[in-house]
Amino acid sequence: MGICTYKDVKKMGYKELVEVNRVANLKLNKEIYERFLSFSSVF
Repeated sequence: MGICTYKDVKKMGYKELVEVNRVANLKLNKEIYERFLSFSSVF
């Protein structure tokens, strides 16, 4: 997803990790939604 590297994650505090997790979830949900829309437009 390109949010941050494993090396970056190892240096982060709890609050930063929670924020990264939130952003990752938003990006994943966006990707799922976009794929759903592209699939549904086929039919």
